[in-house]
Amino acid sequence: MTLYPTLLWLALVALPPDAEIGAWATLRGVPVDVARAIASAETGNVAEPRLLRSMGNKPHRDNIIAQGGVGRMQVNPSVQWKRLGYRSRSEAVRALQNRHVNIYAGVLILAAFQRRYEPLTRSIHDCRCGRPHSWTAHYNGSKRMDSYGRRVVRKVELARYGNRRDW
Repeated sequence: MTLYPTLLWLALVALPPDAEIGAWATLRGVPVDVARAIASAETGNVAEPRLLRSMGNKPHRDNIIAQGGVGRMQVNPSVQWKRLGYRSRSEAVRALQNRHVNIYAGVLILAAFQRRYEPLTRSIHDCRCGRPHSWTAHYNGSKRMDSYGRRVVRKVELARYGNRRDW
């Protein structure tokens, strides 16, 4: 790693999680509200690490492993370990339990899906694959992509417009 990327990495890891997600999203060309909505859709109901003292040893957003996904962005190491440059799935699982690695990897994957599926209109509601869902639904990759895409779109719209009903 050269000096510039090392300094950038050190600056970003000092940020709180939402700001770190926003910074990596900006650097990768992903709309910040979309990246934050994905993180919220993946682990939004799990406590933040700062609440752990009062909660005991309950799972938090950075150490949760559920249905094959790891961490805050629920990156699936079984599917993504080669794309992310790891030698094995187990190496990827260990690395992705680090919040900073997990956020970087999640935004990197989201940027790849954006390049592949986002329509030329740049609408969050559509997808180039031909199915009637948001391009963000491909991040989840499950059979429930349509409902996942709607949930992400709703979170993005709430972030952009608040609770107004005129959008």
